[in-house]
Amino acid sequence: MDWSDETRHARERSDYRGVALAIQRGVEEFGADHASAVLASEFSIDGLKSIKDAASDADAVYLLGVELWTHSVGQLEAVVALREADSLGSEEAVAFLGDILSSLGAHEEAIGFLRRARDGGFGNRAWVAGLLGSSLREVGEFGAEVEELLREGAEEYDDFGVDYSKVLRARGADDEAAAVLRPLVTEGVYGAAIQLGNLLSENSDIEGAVEAYLKGVESNDGHSALNLAILYHEEGKESDSRYYKLVARDLGDMTAWPDD
Repeated sequence: MDWSDETRHARERSDYRGVALAIQRGVEEFGADHASAVLASEFSIDGLKSIKDAASDADAVYLLGVELWTHSVGQLEAVVALREADSLGSEEAVAFLGDILSSLGAHEEAIGFLRRARDGGFGNRAWVAGLLGSSLREVGEFGAEVEELLREGAEEYDDFGVDYSKVLRARGADDEAAAVLRPLVTEGVYGAAIQLGNLLSENSDIEGAVEAYLKGVESNDGHSALNLAILYHEEGKESDSRYYKLVARDLGDMTAWPDD
């Protein structure tokens, strides 16, 4: 059977080891450029080369899953392929599955893979810690373990700073949360400005809250604009309040007001 037909039939059977083996044969015989063209450019040339050169079947199927996730519309297919890579013994697949399941909102399932990755030392330790902490927070956990995981992640990656601040606030550590959020606002990390604005507003630092919300508006965050409109309304500044309500709508926050 032609290698491309073999690839197609194996994908139809969800046999991703078979897909990887067929791709390896096609790249070996015809080269990655030709193979990519035959496969309608669903796979990158570099990705096909990496599959061909994989040291084991587990590695080949893992790299296939990465290609499906990165270069194809088949994100669910990628998950299936990566599960197969995990079953074949790929350590990289464990951490990557935790990552993509978390990004898909499947936090309860992601937690299992991320715990395995952390316990086994698979993947980037700080990134895995941050993802695990964020997923645990998403399912309602706010304890010491979650705080420590997010602290570890946030020390290296700004991506986890906002979630870390939320956990700090949950235990009443507002000053610590503000210290985490301020540099994130300066760096333009999404979600940091509104969180800092909310924190400062609730602690009666109106000037600081306005400044934080305005930083959010500068980054086109409609929620920051809405919260600024609400703050101005509470402060009796109706003209400013109406203006930022309109800005919020322009930026996509369509929350209804009582007078709408």
